[in-house]
Amino acid sequence: MAFYCSNCGKPIATDARHCPNCGHAVGGAFQGAQAVPPSSQRRLVRPRTGRLIAGVCQGVAVTYGWDPTLVRVVFVLLACFSGAGLVLYIVLWVAAPEEPLLLPTAASYPPPTNPQV
Repeated sequence: MAFYCSNCGKPIATDARHCPNCGHAVGGAFQGAQAVPPSSQRRLVRPRTGRLIAGVCQGVAVTYGWDPTLVRVVFVLLACFSGAGLVLYIVLWVAAPEEPLLLPTAASYPPPTNPQV
């Protein structure tokens, strides 16, 4: 069974860590260890839906799979008792990017007809 580089498509050895043709890292893929693809890595973003103030608590909850209400309660308790919750909220508000705007796909509309008067 031949193995191929996922970047350039040329054949590579089964124990190779890098493709000899393009230099793309492929190490560990054949020894049972799998690299995590970038799309499945957790990344903190502030969602556009389901948020109350800036979406920080909702973003933390979605990122880690927690209950948003529980995260909000923890932030409020931290803010009331030590002030760290408010500081952390503001830092995450500035640091975490907002979720990308999902625009509808381009639809083709028929050209307008000129009504004859």
